[in-house]
Amino acid sequence: MIKVASPGVADFYQGTELWDLRLVDPDNRRKVDFVRRSELLAHLCQGGHSLSELVDHWQDGRIKMYVTQKSLHFRRTHSSLVLSGDYLPLAVEGPKQDCVVAFARRYRGDWSIVIVPRFTTRLVDENGPPVGTTVWGETRVVLPKGAPKPGFPTSSALTRSDRDLSQPVSRLTFE
Repeated sequence: MIKVASPGVADFYQGTELWDLRLVDPDNRRKVDFVRRSELLAHLCQGGHSLSELVDHWQDGRIKMYVTQKSLHFRRTHSSLVLSGDYLPLAVEGPKQDCVVAFARRYRGDWSIVIVPRFTTRLVDENGPPVGTTVWGETRVVLPKGAPKPGFPTSSALTRSDRDLSQPVSRLTFE
């Protein structure tokens, strides 16, 4: 997610669409099973899954492929935002602030807010996703002035007089 939404070119090695936790130079990897990847991608593109199913079975790598596919689709359909937009690092406050990477991209009236967990082993055990109030508590991302309200069209812009510009991380992640 970070490399797709960050300024610059999103660089991917073939075969990294699923989990590959071997510490090997990409030029020295084993053969890539392109047939399996094509079948999984076709299944994901047909909607033959639920997001909770992908999260529950994260070990099979489909969640990584899903996030990559959706992120690249967003990048393609919002190319001006990604290629020409401002990069705005976002402040994070609260007890788990060191476990969040957050930034916004802004181009004219278009916005993208990116929130990614880090150090997830501090947050959950190996089987649980890093989402929800139980995980994040009072950890909050401070949105910049003029950012859209989460869950509303960009025409619903915030101002400091409208409301507090921080949003709970638990609200900005899915459950």
